[in-house]
Amino acid sequence: MARKEKAILGDYNMTSDRNGRVYKRSEMRKEWTGNWVHKSEWEPKHPQLVIIPRVEKIAEQPARSEDDPLFIPFTPVAMPGDDLDEY
Repeated sequence: MARKEKAILGDYNMTSDRNGRVYKRSEMRKEWTGNWVHKSEWEPKHPQLVIIPRVEKIAEQPARSEDDPLFIPFTPVAMPGDDLDEY
């Protein structure tokens, strides 16, 4: 492992976005989030983040029949002491 202070042509110092330590550019990797981290801290993108949902198939026939709705008229309920002649 090269020391941070040692000068290497074409290799410069970078600060890790995860822990703030200084490493050589050759030891850094870029994560899928855009952060530059040391190769020991690098993590691949989690597979659950790239799931593509399946498109649902549309039913060819309606789930319910197209019949007329059932009409239930109002029917008064006789209660004790009520006079049903008013309805």
